[in-house]
Amino acid sequence: MFTLVIGMKDPAPPIRFQKPPSLRERHQQSRHEMTQAILTAARLIMQRDGVAALNLHEIARMIGVQTSALYKYFPSKAALYDELFRLGTQMIYERMEAVYRRYEPSWERLYAWAATRMAFAQENPDLEHLLYHRDVPGFTPSEESMELSRKRLQSARAAMEEVINAGVIDPSVPVDRALDLFLAVTSGITEQHIANEPHLPVGQGRFGSLIPDALRLFQAAWSPAGAMPRDQSIPQAPSQKGENNHAAE
Repeated sequence: MFTLVIGMKDPAPPIRFQKPPSLRERHQQSRHEMTQAILTAARLIMQRDGVAALNLHEIARMIGVQTSALYKYFPSKAALYDELFRLGTQMIYERMEAVYRRYEPSWERLYAWAATRMAFAQENPDLEHLLYHRDVPGFTPSEESMELSRKRLQSARAAMEEVINAGVIDPSVPVDRALDLFLAVTSGITEQHIANEPHLPVGQGRFGSLIPDALRLFQAAWSPAGAMPRDQSIPQAPSQKGENNHAAE
């Protein structure tokens, strides 16, 4: 920050100037902006044409550069996929961490967990497919990306273990199997909702409304001895005005 004083005998209040960015800072900002433009274009293509349809020539056309210019930022299409995988993993990790912090170990936490998973898939269908499907033949996330993915799984395990230790559930199986079962059921509901009624919000539709019912099944099987068989703290899905007959895949 620079300070310029005007006048000699009766100086005016100092005028402060923001120090201009250095050449290196301008370069870093420019690189960041171009990287974000590439990622944005890539996501638009995947949302429009499918995750496996990512095309560097189309990205270059969309952002107004030569295809060769992209290699300054991503040395290969696999590297671009890897950055998108890391982006999606970080996004869902941060959302879930917010759920774990906001809700104490309870059925409310489990509901928010499942609903947040579904909302992420609905809002980010391209990243959902990249993270949870094998849509891109030959793509394998880098070790750095997998480390972040493992960190997310460890966080989920800790959150489930807190629910068990708080006496909310007694699954009678190791925490890892309890977590896997919970993820399998809630992810399955999410996939059916996205496949059949992606236009409907979380909590509505044939499959989007099933989260409370799934949690009641867990309640019936996992409630500790002597606990109430039905916990009214599980949020209710909005009432359905009609059944949807889309075929489930």
